[in-house]
Amino acid sequence: MDLRVDTGFHAYEVAMAAARQGLAILPRLKQGCPKLADQFSRALTSVPLNISEGSGRQGKDRKHFFRIAYGSANEASTPLQLLLGLTRSLNKDADNVLTN
Repeated sequence: MDLRVDTGFHAYEVAMAAARQGLAILPRLKQGCPKLADQFSRALTSVPLNISEGSGRQGKDRKHFFRIAYGSANEASTPLQLLLGLTRSLNKDADNVLTN
């Protein structure tokens, strides 16, 4: 049985791929930052859900769901940016300890 949703939007396919990749790192994120992991998961899954729902709507209602998806995409990227910053900081601190 094929359960794929055909929205006709490339953005939906990109959002689904990002959600799959993001959900794959979720177990590791939960170990260190459970609250951040929960928010990341909700934002990440919200993107394709809202694109899918918006694709079935018309007019202002349609735009509303696409705007929510856009906001959720921005929200989902923030935990990744925070983690990258933390990782860089930890690596720099570790390098300083090892070289001194």
